[in-house]
Amino acid sequence: MSSKKRWRGTFNWYGEVFVLYRSGCDGLVKEYMIQDLAVRVGIRASVVRSYFSGHRDNYRIEETGTGDLKLVHPR
Repeated sequence: MSSKKRWRGTFNWYGEVFVLYRSGCDGLVKEYMIQDLAVRVGIRASVVRSYFSGHRDNYRIEETGTGDLKLVHPR
């Protein structure tokens, strides 16, 4: 069973940077943040998910629960 951790996600949405904080399991935190960002920008989550599919260096998700930052997406 995965434990919940605290995460910080930095997303560059067409030049506008969003910093999101979330608690969750390792495998789900990116999806939660994408859904949150989709609501903020007023676009379907599938469009946001496609934009942050890993083809560009436009997001970073870091674990913040321990006080140290652990890089999850190294781009």
